[in-house]
Amino acid sequence: THDAVLLSLQLDGHTEDPAQKLINNGVLLQALKSTDWQQTASIIDSLDLLVSVDTSVAHLSAAMGLPTILLLNRPADWRWGQDGNTSFLYQSMRVARCSKPDDWGGALDQANYLVNEFFGNANSLSAKHFSNLSSN
Repeated sequence: THDAVLLSLQLDGHTEDPAQKLINNGVLLQALKSTDWQQTASIIDSLDLLVSVDTSVAHLSAAMGLPTILLLNRPADWRWGQDGNTSFLYQSMRVARCSKPDDWGGALDQANYLVNEFFGNANSLSAKHFSNLSSN
């Protein structure tokens, strides 16, 4: 295990369970308070790693060079292709895919593996180390 702080970069949904329980227990922090892209970029710049579904925040994070793990349903949007765990758009991004529609358990297992590999292999937390991860 490793020490981690979980930040939500969503503007909505923090009053619903289970997010509210996680916030109340100090497990999840609600970092984003406005739609200002500079604020979002500033928060992203302070992170070691971002795990996200296909949102504009995932694109911004990967475009900034931050190691990003993208969770995708099947079928995926055309820009991600239907197979593989890398993205031709962003070198700093790895993709965790559902093996069948709505199989989020499988995608989360892949993301968990990638998170653990990232923190286990990184001497310094940088995109350079993330780009060297295996393609399992």
